[in-house]
Amino acid sequence: MVRLALFLIQIKATPVKAGRLQGGPDQGAGGVPSRITPGKILSMRHEIFRITDPAGFIVVATGEPVPYLTYDGKVYGEAKVVSTGGTDATLEELVDLCDHDAEDRNAHDFCSIHRLLGAVLYRRFGRESATAAMLDIALLGGLQGMGGICSKGDAFTELGVGKAGHDWNGNYGE
Repeated sequence: MVRLALFLIQIKATPVKAGRLQGGPDQGAGGVPSRITPGKILSMRHEIFRITDPAGFIVVATGEPVPYLTYDGKVYGEAKVVSTGGTDATLEELVDLCDHDAEDRNAHDFCSIHRLLGAVLYRRFGRESATAAMLDIALLGGLQGMGGICSKGDAFTELGVGKAGHDWNGNYGE
């Protein structure tokens, strides 16, 4: 966990336009080039869905459905998938997605850890770069998924940092 945090702190901030997040398959949120591209992530890549569900989360005053992020793209009744990929997500939405997924997997040690990581990334790099980094983490299933808790794949191999539970040479490469 400490090594992952140190890796994330080494990410250099890239100035980007303010506003809603945008990006293509080779870009992270806010147009910041993603270090996690679909071609490089094989077994760990998770799909992120934005869903609205009139029977679920609504604004009480208006009755309008509130969109939310999920890894499960199945919809029932009047629910609709609004977007996929997570590039339109805010930092807070990505943090909530990862924390709720940790809770859903009973990985209680990881509940709220994404909130803390998001705060550190935000303070260090600003909103856009912090959101881009959190999107990369969310695409890998959150910190709990990357660590192998109730997930498929091997983030250690895919990110090139050796094997889980073993020492490594301490080099992230370029």
